[in-house]
Amino acid sequence: MSKTREHVLEWAYTLSQGVRSTHYLTQYVAGTIFLGRRPSPEQAKELTPQSEILKALWDLLRADARSIRDKAYRAPEKWIESPSDFASMSFKAVVDLFKVKRREKAGKVVDLPERTGLPELPRYYLQNFHFQTDGWLSDDSAAIYDHQVEVIFAGAAGAMRRQSLPLLNDYLRENNLLGKTAELQVLDLAAGTGTFSVELKRNFPDLHLTVSDLSPFYLRKAREKLARFARSDFVEANAETLPFKDAHFDVVVCVYLFHELPRRVREIVMKEIHRVLKPGGLFIFVDSIQLGDRPSFDPSLKYFPLHFHEPYYLDYISRPLLDFISPEQWQERETKLAFLSKIAAFEKKET
Repeated sequence: MSKTREHVLEWAYTLSQGVRSTHYLTQYVAGTIFLGRRPSPEQAKELTPQSEILKALWDLLRADARSIRDKAYRAPEKWIESPSDFASMSFKAVVDLFKVKRREKAGKVVDLPERTGLPELPRYYLQNFHFQTDGWLSDDSAAIYDHQVEVIFAGAAGAMRRQSLPLLNDYLRENNLLGKTAELQVLDLAAGTGTFSVELKRNFPDLHLTVSDLSPFYLRKAREKLARFARSDFVEANAETLPFKDAHFDVVVCVYLFHELPRRVREIVMKEIHRVLKPGGLFIFVDSIQLGDRPSFDPSLKYFPLHFHEPYYLDYISRPLLDFISPEQWQERETKLAFLSKIAAFEKKET
């Protein structure tokens, strides 16, 4: 492919993602107004200027396009959702907003369906994070979750997750594993509906992927998404007590879990990740940026949990990663920022 054609495709992709983000951002602003979450004029003065947020978003979209151009990873299967799919999911999300508004007004954060037949679940898990209907405990919640996440992140959730793929590529190349991915055991921990699991399999189709989540409903959705891929297992499990042997995995990936865990549980989960990962294995961490990562964003990070029920978020953003990722056990390879996410790669030190 000629350089000119590559650059044309790069800009076409970037612009398509800009249009996509505009659709989600418009829905986010409309939802914010409907829910009465607009900051007061006094609060608005302290929050991150919109121009800075939009610049950081645009920088991410450009980085995503360049990575695809440079073949660091594959482009998403759909550059932009079909109008009918987007309208259908938007309608479902808007209907849910009425339930969210009633729940938020009443201060109900434990408004969950009956858990008949489910195993005992941790108390911190049994909440309506973001005031979302059913928490993590229904097929309906799983069906609209990805759309809701993209609304919150202005259509950038997928692009942020993809920024972790070059870190995995670098690790495989440095360890002469790019041609041996069929030998790899990879765990996508707290995988939710499997959105990132799909990206892993699309980019590394030969690896053996274990998709794990505590919600049987979200795991069922993940199974649907990954049905076309071979060598994928699905395990319903609590990240605090993983049902895997010591040193079983070559790579563990964890996306957007730690900000939803109490401090003591973060430490327990990290011990489990360390236990199931082979010495020299790779841990990829993706979650919210923290205080000080982008100083001008700090006021907005503190504002976020005021209206989105995230009880452990303030503690998470206030404590450096190395508070629960011990330098004695882990060698940091790389840490980078991608819009509202922090992406880091750590190697388990040899004992």
